[in-house]
Amino acid sequence: TARARDAVGNTATSAPVTVTVSNVTDTTPPTVSMTAPANGATVSGTAVTVSANAADNVGVVGVQFLLDGANLGAEDMAAPYSISWNTTTATNGSHTLTARARDAAGNTATSPVVTVTVSNAPPGGQTVSATVHDYPTGNGPVNLVSNSIPLKPGALRDPRNIRLRDGAAEVPVATRVLASWPQDNSIRALLVQFDAPFAGATRTYEVDIGTPRTLPDPALVPVTWRLPRRILTLPALYLSDSLIVWEQKPLGQTGFPAWDTKQLSNYDRAIGTVGTAPCSNDDNYYDATGTSYQIYVRTGDLKYLVNARLWGWHHGRDQIYLSGPDIGRPRCPAGYMGNTRYTYPASLGVDYMMWGDDESRRIAGLVVDNFDMLHADSNYYLAPGTRLPWWTEREAAFALQSILGHYEATGDPRYLARVTNRIGLLHRMQVDNSRRAWVHNLYDHDPGEGCLVTEWGSSPWMSGLLLEAIVKYHKLSGDPIAKESIEMALDDLRANYLTTRAPYAGRSFRYLGCAAWLDGVPDVDNLISHAFAYGYK
Repeated sequence: TARARDAVGNTATSAPVTVTVSNVTDTTPPTVSMTAPANGATVSGTAVTVSANAADNVGVVGVQFLLDGANLGAEDMAAPYSISWNTTTATNGSHTLTARARDAAGNTATSPVVTVTVSNAPPGGQTVSATVHDYPTGNGPVNLVSNSIPLKPGALRDPRNIRLRDGAAEVPVATRVLASWPQDNSIRALLVQFDAPFAGATRTYEVDIGTPRTLPDPALVPVTWRLPRRILTLPALYLSDSLIVWEQKPLGQTGFPAWDTKQLSNYDRAIGTVGTAPCSNDDNYYDATGTSYQIYVRTGDLKYLVNARLWGWHHGRDQIYLSGPDIGRPRCPAGYMGNTRYTYPASLGVDYMMWGDDESRRIAGLVVDNFDMLHADSNYYLAPGTRLPWWTEREAAFALQSILGHYEATGDPRYLARVTNRIGLLHRMQVDNSRRAWVHNLYDHDPGEGCLVTEWGSSPWMSGLLLEAIVKYHKLSGDPIAKESIEMALDDLRANYLTTRAPYAGRSFRYLGCAAWLDGVPDVDNLISHAFAYGYK
């Protein structure tokens, strides 16, 4: 209580207040963990969210974020704990982020470290180091570098605004726009040709993206060779960021080192040596060209760039009919000639964008115009309960990938319109089957795989291939029908096709949704995980 007294001696006493005295010392530190950005992320720009979760047995009074061990902004005194980070104030490269939580008793705790890579373009553009390799077995002009520089959306709009330097000296360079991004018409792939008369195996040049050239351009030489005498390679981080083969992650930065090593060893075992077979089913099945370009992007290694070109040359010149009644179809036995999975025009489009070889794009067009564009609508829509002698999601997947790849290489809206129509049919098939994936008779999927004629459902593996095409279409078009199609398929696959058997119960997909396939198959997971990632995004 409190008692008051005035000058003449009058007093009054307050109402009582009850308190509990506790002199127990709080020695328990808070708990704290970073929630954004993700470990291993590449960040850029002026407003990257840095956030953390923190808790305490009594109460958290503040969270201080730290960049490389130094305070980053002011302490955040109230949940949710986050700040906006202007990454342009940090140097490009690797940095660490942590969060330090504090309670009222002064106890502190620091979160585990999150490592990020800052990658900001310098004012007015970006400079990237390119390595030029001597390639003496090439059959192009002596000392001529001739391949492309891929560019991310918005990086370059005028081909004159790219400069090449050998040290401080500008190098004359000829350029040609090979492809543009449909979202903003910025340049996606730019062929560069320049003379590189150095001695030795390699030489480093600097590419200033966004800086106008001051020297006259030399004449561009038409690309008629298989490989030039000098080849330019770029760093894996730059290549991955360019999206030339869409989302990739440099090897060594995935967080799964054993898996990275396995990919390279399996590559060498399976397709490290370029084949000679006339039918892709015998040496190139499921696209050695595209795989090689993806591995090049993830490594920046000349070996994979050269292999990709040689596989593309072999596939386009040796494995596809270029004239006659079967033009555009695979050079395979009759039973294979009607299947879309034995020709890979999308990767021939990448080959064109990497090297500026118009013949690769022309051959891709032969396949797309004479085969994929003519593909029957029954491959994209089956009414509920309808059976065909053979139906699988894979047939639609490869045709859609082919047409989309040719759209990327040509910019011709006819190809995107054809895909739009087929995406609509696939979406209708899902809606008519209770908003599921692509439900069909699983005996008809492949009579040799053990399903009964009474069993209906989908294949997560083949659906993963089809979702790859629908995801790419959504990236290129933003069509909300594609978004809904992706979400319906993912919801159905997650609900109905995860195995319930050990050792992968709840963690791995079955190959087919019939009783003959109840075990998890991890290879299936690798083919469909990208779609769940995109659905989350």
